[in-house]
Amino acid sequence: MSQQLRIHAADGEFSCYVARPANAVAAPVVIVIQEIFGVNAGIRSIADSYAEKGYIAIAPDLFWRGEPNLDLSEKSEQDLAKGFAHYNAYDVARGVQDIAATVAAARTLERLRQSRDHWLLPRRLDDVSQHSGHRRRCIRCLLGRRHR
Repeated sequence: MSQQLRIHAADGEFSCYVARPANAVAAPVVIVIQEIFGVNAGIRSIADSYAEKGYIAIAPDLFWRGEPNLDLSEKSEQDLAKGFAHYNAYDVARGVQDIAATVAAARTLERLRQSRDHWLLPRRLDDVSQHSGHRRRCIRCLLGRRHR
């Protein structure tokens, strides 16, 4: 089951794609970070696959300031160029704030499992860097920590 979630930021509002498990009473949450193509079919299918495994998956629209609801094709040269243009204009500091706002909003969702043993969301903004895969170095630099 999927839906849209609206999140209020200091300078506007953005949407998130939310995929939920079909029959779970409560579920842990994962945040799915978009690529340069926006929250497109590929990102939505990743979120859906997490939902099939029993997670609530949230994919925030991180390029909303440039073009809300960006949904580009990975197979189009024109979309690739457009995606890189959005990426180059992307404000990382604001993006981290958007991810933190997504984490905060996720903590208020119904059917969220809040058991300490199953909590998949970082507890502090600083922890975002530890849970963000290949984007770890960029976020750690932003947070004033040396990357390893």
